[in-house]
Formats: sequence, C-alpha cells, structure tokens
Amino acid sequence: MEELEKIDILRRRADLSYAEAKAVLDEAEGDIVKALIMAEQRHSGPKEEWELKGKEAMGKLREVIKQGNAVRVRIKREGEVLLDIPLTAGVVGGIIAPKLALAAGVFGLLTKCTLEVERKDSNLESPEASH
Repeated sequence: MEELEKIDILRRRADLSYAEAKAVLDEAEGDIVKALIMAEQRHSGPKEEWELKGKEAMGKLREVIKQGNAVRVRIKREGEVLLDIPLTAGVVGGIIAPKLALAAGVFGLLTKCTLEVERKDSNLESPEASH
C-alpha cells in the first residue's frame, strides 16, 4: 500500500488533516494500524458516564447531541459496548436519525445501561458525571 493510501485511511478513520496523518504515519514508521492506535489515543477526549434506564437514557442522549460537543457516544451494559455512535462536526439530522432510532430500540430492551459520552474538549457540562 502506498503512503498516500495510508494517509487517506488515517484521514478518514481518525478525522485528521493531511499534515496530522503524515506526522502520525511517520512516527509509526509506516505501520497503519500502529498509526491508527496512536491517533486514537491522542484524540481521545474527556468522558462522562451515566447509569440510566430506558427513556432516561434516550433523553440524555438527545441532550448530549443537542449540546454539540460530543464526538462519540457508547451504550454499554455490564461493561460490554452494545452500540458505538461516532458523532462528527456538522452531522445533519438525516444522518444521525437512523442511529438515534437504533439507540431508542436498544434502550427499550434494556432495564439499565451505561451511557458513555466522549467530548472534544474538557468543558464537561454535567456535574453528575462519574469517572
């Protein structure tokens, strides 16, 4: 695989600029998997978690999306990730709506779950967050 193809993979999967992707790939000595892991570790933001039930969880998910600074939402049960929803800047309703419908279905089946939100900055807005 050529270097440009690897850079394109990094840009697409890790949401990096060309310069960032090239730098990470160089640091990983051309190993694309190692570069992806490094990029993920560098760009992982602060996280919040809530233990919620059905409708509460869906309401919290809508609130988090409305706030606009979440980059990833995970729905977990007993530590196992059931649904992982990446959210990117500029996501429009038509793109996120099917994911919300899926989340609603998952919440409907669960009596209790953990909603984990990864944010893009350290301005955590909820005092009820547990780390």
